[in-house]
Amino acid sequence: MIEPPILSVLIPCRNRHHLLEELLLSIEQQKTKYKSLLEVIVIDDASDPPLCMDHIKYSFDVSIVRNDKCVGAPISRKKGLTISLGEIIHFHDSDDLLPDNWVEEIVKVFLTTPNLDMVITPRIKLTQDKEEVIRSEELAKLVHKPKLFTNVQRYMNIVGPLGGVSFRRRVVNNLSFHDVPASQDWLMYDEALTQSRKVEYLQTTHFIFRDLAIERISNSSERRLSGYRAAAKLRFKSWLLQYIAMQIYIAGAPRDFRKSKGNVLSGLIRAVLKSIIRIRSRI
Repeated sequence: MIEPPILSVLIPCRNRHHLLEELLLSIEQQKTKYKSLLEVIVIDDASDPPLCMDHIKYSFDVSIVRNDKCVGAPISRKKGLTISLGEIIHFHDSDDLLPDNWVEEIVKVFLTTPNLDMVITPRIKLTQDKEEVIRSEELAKLVHKPKLFTNVQRYMNIVGPLGGVSFRRRVVNNLSFHDVPASQDWLMYDEALTQSRKVEYLQTTHFIFRDLAIERISNSSERRLSGYRAAAKLRFKSWLLQYIAMQIYIAGAPRDFRKSKGNVLSGLIRAVLKSIIRIRSRI
């Protein structure tokens, strides 16, 4: 009798054929006893030419489902979730990678930690000329202060990127999958945190974030700004809180965007908030 998968890795992908192969190779190289309980579902978001993996044989269960037209990452993730079977759900971008102990550590922590609904890991950021390990001492403390963590996350995205987050199915089954530029993953974390009984910051593994010069929705300053505005409206009813949130979002954005859209006030508000978080997380 074949056991159902424990872990489902869902990968939306559009026209990143070579990068997808590199990601799947990093999963193939996993050193784990759980590989037979892993399923990988690639959601081909109308790539041209279509994604194909027939020329490669993997030692884990991998399949491709295709969208007839390009619908974007949020809807593709929701489609993958609908057909997945795992109790642990992980959404991964097709241009990032996983280290060889990732499956082992993620499955183990979910199986051994009661009421665990969400796991966050550090990341290694790869650029053309350097490798940087990114860990967060504040995040390691905030996961044990759920109310403060949830409130902070609405102003500052300290959880993402998405490749560093895994969920129990009960949490993601109720997510909205908002299609909001530069904020869609961030809004997902907001919802997941409010539904999670326990969150863990797992430092025995990580994911590999590749800072590549590829086209992204968030590369457009106007689309990023519209995404921030939509996210602020979804989170806050008060126009004043929306305005404050917008200034904090802008101050935390990439440098080129800050230069074009930010101001002294946005930087000051974010600096004050970060100081408050640092003090509260230590109490």
